[in-house]
Amino acid sequence: MTQPSARAWPSALVASLLVLLITALAHAEPYSYGRDKNENTFTFSYDAKAGDTPQRDSYTGPITRGDKDKVDFYVYVNPVDGATIGQRLSGDLDLRLARRLPVRYDGIFTLKIVSDMTGEMMYTDSLEDHFVLRFKPGQKAHTVHFAFDLPSGDYSAKATFAAT
Repeated sequence: MTQPSARAWPSALVASLLVLLITALAHAEPYSYGRDKNENTFTFSYDAKAGDTPQRDSYTGPITRGDKDKVDFYVYVNPVDGATIGQRLSGDLDLRLARRLPVRYDGIFTLKIVSDMTGEMMYTDSLEDHFVLRFKPGQKAHTVHFAFDLPSGDYSAKATFAAT
């Protein structure tokens, strides 16, 4: 029987450690956010008579969380075709996994709509939601929906999350 060479031991040790590390990461508990907020600025014009949003803009500035951010969190407001008055707009909070490790959201999402003309809060609502984003098909994204309506005007939308 031949003995393994002295060079084989370090390679075998490194390979074993890599397998252990990958296995540990695969079974790791999801990271849980305590607080989060949308990364984009979303503005829109709304025509209540037509139930339409003729002007919508979304833009992001320099994201201060940079490479450490595990989830891309954006807010949008879209018209809902054929909806009844009071539910003709959909506030959509779009969360997408930006890293390979899972992330848990267990808490309250809040949508705020502010009038660009007066600075007045025109709509605010909160929804409790619980989900885990995973790096698997069909589990990398989640959308939280708010149904509402507004008078005609120009608005800005913001969203936040707080763990419960």
